[in-house]
Amino acid sequence: APDLAGRLAVGVAGDRAQDGAKDGAENAVISAPAAHGAMQRDSQAPAQTDAQAVRQAGAHGAAQAPPLAESLPQVPPAPAAAQASYLVRVSKADVVLGGATLLSDITWTIRPGEHWAVLGQNGAGKTTLLNLLAGEVWPSALSGPPGRVEYGFALPGQTLDETRRRIGRVGAALDRDYGWNLRVDETVWSGAFGSIGLSAQAGPELRARAALLLDFFGLSRLAGRGIQSLSRGQLRRVMLARAMLGHGGQGPALLLLDEPMAGLDARARRDARELFARMAGAGTPLVMVTHHLR
Repeated sequence: APDLAGRLAVGVAGDRAQDGAKDGAENAVISAPAAHGAMQRDSQAPAQTDAQAVRQAGAHGAAQAPPLAESLPQVPPAPAAAQASYLVRVSKADVVLGGATLLSDITWTIRPGEHWAVLGQNGAGKTTLLNLLAGEVWPSALSGPPGRVEYGFALPGQTLDETRRRIGRVGAALDRDYGWNLRVDETVWSGAFGSIGLSAQAGPELRARAALLLDFFGLSRLAGRGIQSLSRGQLRRVMLARAMLGHGGQGPALLLLDEPMAGLDARARRDARELFARMAGAGTPLVMVTHHLR
């Protein structure tokens, strides 16, 4: 099995980041020696990294955001609180695909108030880790009893598919695979239905919520443009707004960011970091995987 612990670094932030040692064992996604620097907390983070931007968000909030964020409207309301003491809990999970072990013995607890950044080079298993969180792959039972993935935000009587739809996801792959040249506002509306393309018409309340998100992400003036005419940075903001309108407009219980800086120029990356900071400061739980250190 790949030595995942040697290839990924994990950071945690938020209200619970100050809890210290009592949370350390559960918060470590991979059991890696401290000497390898796999576990990064606020005081140990390298300067000016994408991971630091997410970690700082929980500590500093929207008031500390750089100038672009200050020029944008207030953050939309945060999603409803989790029903348990955790958002997602992964226990002793292996992921085996095509006979290859991609992840081994993963144990990870994501709690309300936390925002995570996972660092690693291409091929380290970062996207597979997000797939595991999103329920797109399931723990293997080839080498014994399967591990578990539990969702603390699942509502009583809710099916697994219904629970999974409360997880938002944004990344370069979605930008590439979203083949419909909808208007910007229509693309954002599609998030409420979880569809690629617009599968239903948005009602007045949904449109009003979408208008707030377009304003928040600085997209109002682009609302009538086709998404294929946008820059990569603009399209990434559209997909963030789309994710925030997920679950029928209620917003995601957890937002997964899969290499969100990929393909962006320096200015667009800076703007994206500012938006992530505002979203995290407002209470949207973020898990970001990236190989970018700046």
